[in-house]
Amino acid sequence: FTLKSGNTAGNIIVDRATATGVYRAASSVESWAETRFTNVAFRDVTIEYKGGGKLEDASRAIKSPGVDARPLPAWGSYAHFEKEDFRPVLICTGVDRLKLDGFKFPLMPEVPEAMVLNDTNNVQLYDVDFHTVNPRCTELNLAASRAGGQITTGEPFDARVVVENGNQEGLAKIELDVAGRKSVRWLWLKAGEKKEVLFKSLTIPEAGNYEVQCGDMTENLRIER
Repeated sequence: FTLKSGNTAGNIIVDRATATGVYRAASSVESWAETRFTNVAFRDVTIEYKGGGKLEDASRAIKSPGVDARPLPAWGSYAHFEKEDFRPVLICTGVDRLKLDGFKFPLMPEVPEAMVLNDTNNVQLYDVDFHTVNPRCTELNLAASRAGGQITTGEPFDARVVVENGNQEGLAKIELDVAGRKSVRWLWLKAGEKKEVLFKSLTIPEAGNYEVQCGDMTENLRIER
């Protein structure tokens, strides 16, 4: 499903659909317009993919589609393969709420990230066959977004967090508490993996001393006028 400039879309439901012989074209919901889809649901959908994607295909640049389906850096939803596929199963960017119910897929040890969730705020999981993990925060650094080094009222600043996973691969929810306001990032982590997470364009409207916390890590933040 694709929205192009000037178009809008409300509720879309795909129910009890089966597709076979799909070659390199993941199921996609893409808004290239000024607005987003209101709600899109896939229920009882089975798709049989040809597979065969390579690791380099996962870094394929995404452009607005033409008329026909085209290869994407993710491979699909629920899938059965004829060949192994080394792309992520799912890529989400700018999604307010993602609900995965009965979402099952084969884990490929060679794939760095089984799922890529960019700016995805709320993820709800039901009857999935992958694990959710709770990595520990090992580093927390704050810096002004603009040159100069001083963080001032209303001006954006960034928080760089380093997290380290335990002995189980899975999907992690990273929460950053900035003066009582929470920001969330979701990411896929391998067992024992250490990864940097960047929270960009954070702001605090009033001058003063504040705490920024991720897990057991806490940093004091001074906001100047």
